[in-house]
Amino acid sequence: MHTNTVLGEAPATPAKSSGLAISSLICGIISCLGCLLLAGIPAIICGHMAKSRIKQSEGTISGNGMATAGLVLGYFSLVLTLVVALLAPVMIKKSGFIEMTKDIISLQTMVEPLNSYEAEFGKFPDSLDELQDTPSAKDDKWIYFPGQSSKSNGSNILVASPPYSNGVTLTINVDGIVTPIPTEQYESATAEQLAPQQ
Repeated sequence: MHTNTVLGEAPATPAKSSGLAISSLICGIISCLGCLLLAGIPAIICGHMAKSRIKQSEGTISGNGMATAGLVLGYFSLVLTLVVALLAPVMIKKSGFIEMTKDIISLQTMVEPLNSYEAEFGKFPDSLDELQDTPSAKDDKWIYFPGQSSKSNGSNILVASPPYSNGVTLTINVDGIVTPIPTEQYESATAEQLAPQQ
């Protein structure tokens, strides 16, 4: 006598999480924490590859949500990078950084000629025009404080730049140090320096 055995259906195999989707999400998170393009582009690439493979797998691979999140974060970091790249030159120009850097170099080229003049004549020149072969000294924008020598107060200002838009002024002190200082501090220092001695 034959017995019929009813065989139960095999349990469905759970879908496997997509490694690419996980990578996309991780890279997307990292890109938003400051790495921008460095992690944003891999997040986008992994996200698209993961979504394509998940679709082709017919349910055997999961992780569509993670891939989508990775893509969103990756594209967000890409847009943010473009915005930063477009705004950076404007912000740098507005901060006066480039102009200040050039002026620091110009002021530093004046220090040695000023000291040489003082060593020869016992005082600093009455005008920056007296510094021979020093092209940077010929610029009319410098504010010069004549009538000083190395015996003057070392913190006295000898040469200064015009104030920059970021609220800083560059100075050469009598001791030969080029220093950026807040414009308010520069104004109070020069007022004290030029005040009649009692």
